[in-house]
Amino acid sequence: MRRLIKFIEDRFYVFMLTAIFLGIVSGRGAESFKPFMRPFLMGILFFTALKMDFSKVAEYARRYKLIAYIVIVHMVVIPVIAYYITLAILPEYAAGILVMAALPAGMASSTLTLLCSGEIALALMVTLSTAIVAPITIPVLVNVLTGRIESLSEGLKLIAPQAGLIAILLFTPVIAAFIIRKIFPKTVDKYQHTYSALSVISLTLLIYTAMSTSRGPVVSNPKEALYLLIFIFVLIGAFYIAGYYVAPWLKRSERVAFSVTAAYVNNGLGIIFATSFFPGDATMLLPVVVIELPMLAALLPLKVITCRPAWIEAVAKESSKTP
Repeated sequence: MRRLIKFIEDRFYVFMLTAIFLGIVSGRGAESFKPFMRPFLMGILFFTALKMDFSKVAEYARRYKLIAYIVIVHMVVIPVIAYYITLAILPEYAAGILVMAALPAGMASSTLTLLCSGEIALALMVTLSTAIVAPITIPVLVNVLTGRIESLSEGLKLIAPQAGLIAILLFTPVIAAFIIRKIFPKTVDKYQHTYSALSVISLTLLIYTAMSTSRGPVVSNPKEALYLLIFIFVLIGAFYIAGYYVAPWLKRSERVAFSVTAAYVNNGLGIIFATSFFPGDATMLLPVVVIELPMLAALLPLKVITCRPAWIEAVAKESSKTP
């Protein structure tokens, strides 16, 4: 069993890619999973939060100006820029790209930051901070920029249920995980090795269900879907670069943390948001589903690039010790 769990954790990308592929080639079974899409997302967040050490964020909680700056860039500046760029190139997908770009940092971004030699404490702080503001920033940006709000009262009617759902989806599993960690620390530690695998399984089922429901446009117009995928690849690359250079005064490990959290977003939340408030609209759903491909693909070169300076420094240090 431990070998299977380890395989799922180490080869998580295989499960993500398989879910997308099966969702495209066959929609069978998706209908039976639809009622469980929200529990799938909450399961991802719950199991991931069980692995998080919330005490590590204390250091960066005191650097509130830095965190505020990062949150504004991540949750407002980058989404607005991405939206208007998409509006000029692929206007039919502009709203979907806006949802994708406005998502908070993914819960797994702290682990990925660690793999890329980044500052995990900062990644955790960014993950929590972006999640806190997401219930407000996502509905406001989506409804204001796309012109869905014509009056204040109408805006409140649109934004309130969206904000409420996002808050419930994000906060409930994280709070539950935090409480359980406090009450049953030994039990939580005992099963630490299973949480990543359970998160992967939950995300796999969520992606498969979402991809199955939006496979129509992909099958009927594969060329357009390919253009969208290429465009998102470019955007994700830009997110990684922007995250690394937007705060040049930070040390390298902190810039890596922001780079990863800027690009590795909570697309599970985007899937639920799109299917809940824009049902049947593939232009809203496809970007938050296919983003999984570039997010995964970009990790290897990012890891190589970000780890190289540390490797060079280590070699230099060893060389200096040689008489």
